[in-house]
Amino acid sequence: MRSYIALILIACGTLVAQDVVHSQKSQAWRLSDFVPRPNVFLGPELMGGGYAPLAIEAGVGFSIEVQHFTLDANGTYRHV
Repeated sequence: MRSYIALILIACGTLVAQDVVHSQKSQAWRLSDFVPRPNVFLGPELMGGGYAPLAIEAGVGFSIEVQHFTLDANGTYRHV
């Protein structure tokens, strides 16, 4: 009975250790994380200022997202 409990504790300890090592590896920044990812969008937008009830919006841009850093740059055009 004691040997089964010891085996279970060793197995659980190994799984926890692997999880800690995996989480430490996933927190390391890689150069590929900083490659900009392009985005394009097009669609309607509700105008809250009262100038017009609805506008069409189109835009392009890029974003970079890593664990503690986000950069988002977009250019938009609205047609009322």
